[in-house]
Amino acid sequence: IKKLPLRSRVGRMDAEKDKSTICFIRNNRRDVFYKIKEDNTLNELSFVETANQFKAVSQEKPTVLHELHHEQISKAIKDFNDKLKKEVISNQAVDTTQGPREKAALAYLDSILKFPFISDVESLKIKTAKQTIRLGKFQKLQREINKFIRTTKKKSVALTIILDSIINIIDRYPIEWENYEEISPTVSIKTYEQIKPEIIISESFTAKEQK
Repeated sequence: IKKLPLRSRVGRMDAEKDKSTICFIRNNRRDVFYKIKEDNTLNELSFVETANQFKAVSQEKPTVLHELHHEQISKAIKDFNDKLKKEVISNQAVDTTQGPREKAALAYLDSILKFPFISDVESLKIKTAKQTIRLGKFQKLQREINKFIRTTKKKSVALTIILDSIINIIDRYPIEWENYEEISPTVSIKTYEQIKPEIIISESFTAKEQK
C-alpha cells in the first residue's frame, strides 16, 4: 500500500458490499480506513478489517466504479477534514506570516467579493485565488493582481471591467476553484498544508459487473 500512487482506485464485484466503497486516507498526523455505504453512512475500519476486505486473488477481474464512488469518497474526505480542523482549531494556531504585498492583494480581492453583481462562480474563483495566495502556490498571481491595482489608481475603471480583469488574471492559473473549501481564520495556513488529506487507495463494490 505504501508504494501505491495516490488515488489508486478499482471497482470490484461483491453482492454483500453492493454500492459501498472502502478507502484509505492519510496525512502527516493520521491515517484512516473508511467504509461508506450506499446511504452515505460511514464507519472507520481497523487495519485488519480493511485488509480482509481488500484481499483479492490474482484471477479476480476489476469492473468499473459504481456511480456513487466519487460522492462516497467526498463524504470520507469531509469527515477526515472536519475532525482534523477541530483538532487544529482547538490549538488556536493563527497565521501571521502575510507580507504587505500579499495583504494588499487579499484586501483588493475582498473588496471585489462585495460587488453586488458578482456571480457564484466568480466568487468561488476569487475565494480560491485568495487561498492560493495565502498558500504561496503562485507568487506571480499575487504580483499580477498588485500590478493591476497600480494601474487602476492612475485612471477611473468601471467595476465590471475590474471584475472581468481580475477573473482573467485568475483564469491563467490552474487553481481548482470547483473544489474550494474555506480554511478557518484560526487555522494556520502552514498547519492546514500539513493536515490536508491524501487519498491513497479506494475500492468500490457492486453486485454485478458495471458497463
